Amino acid sequence: MKDAERLVFRRVMPAPPARMFALWTEPSSIRKWFGGEEVEVASAVLDLQPGGAYAITVRDAAGDSVISGRFLVVEAPARLVYTWKLEGPMGATSETTVTVEFRELGAGTELLLEHGPFPEPQIRALHAQGWENCFRRQLQLL
Repeated sequence: MKDAERLVFRRVMPAPPARMFALWTEPSSIRKWFGGEEVEVASAVLDLQPGGAYAITVRDAAGDSVISGRFLVVEAPARLVYTWKLEGPMGATSETTVTVEFRELGAGTELLLEHGPFPEPQIRALHAQGWENCFRRQLQLL
C-alpha cells in the first residue's frame, strides 16, 4: 500500500494500554468520543472477537450513517484490526482496514493507528480530519 493511500497516526495518550483498549471497545465509551464536532453517536454495537461484526451509527444534520465491519484481530489490551465501511448521508466508502496498537509508554500509551487504503485523496483527507477529532475528544476523557 502506498503511503499516499493510507493514514498513519502516532499519539501519546495519558492512560495505560488497558484503559485505552477499553475506550476503543466499550460501546458506552465509544459513544463519548467517536465522531466529529457536529456528529453524535446514536448507537455502537460490537461483537468483540475475531470475525465478530460491529456497527456504529453516527448522526449529523443530514441524518444517520453507519460505519460497520468485522474484527480481524482482537488482542486485548494491545491490538485491534478491523474492516471499515461507511454508508449513509455522510457518504459511502469502499471497505478499508483499521489497525490500532496500544503500546505501553511509561505511565501512558503510544497509540499507533493505520487506516486505508483510500482510493481518493479527498476521502483520505476527510478520514484524517475525523480521526483528529476523535483523538481530541479522547484526550478530553482521560
